[in-house]
Amino acid sequence: MPRSKTGRVRLPVQKNNLKNAVDVLLRQYSICQAAVNNQISKTTLLRHLKINRETKENIFIYKSNVAHRRIFSNMEKDLLVDYLKTAAKLHYGLTKDEFRKLAYQFAIENKKEVPNSWIKDGKGGREWIR
Repeated sequence: MPRSKTGRVRLPVQKNNLKNAVDVLLRQYSICQAAVNNQISKTTLLRHLKINRETKENIFIYKSNVAHRRIFSNMEKDLLVDYLKTAAKLHYGLTKDEFRKLAYQFAIENKKEVPNSWIKDGKGGREWIR
């Protein structure tokens, strides 16, 4: 689920509502009517319709975009977490700031694409460590 600095989060998209909205659109209803009737935003509906049209599939399939701009794979993330746990067991625990620096170094060594804020600060972002 997306995070915001103010603490408000958007409600997740309900797969059934999205599929129903697409079915309604195929019956020649307007995008606004389909979005309102199925309690989803018009922009979300348009984005998923565009993705579905690009794949040229006749059947609508919901595809989540949770991995957008993900820096580390699950395996790499597990490696970092295991290192942190091992360091803590050896009584050499890392602070959050040190761990963020370690994540940045790990990303650079593995030639990962990192946000500009990571390069500027020389460490991972606050949102990443959550």
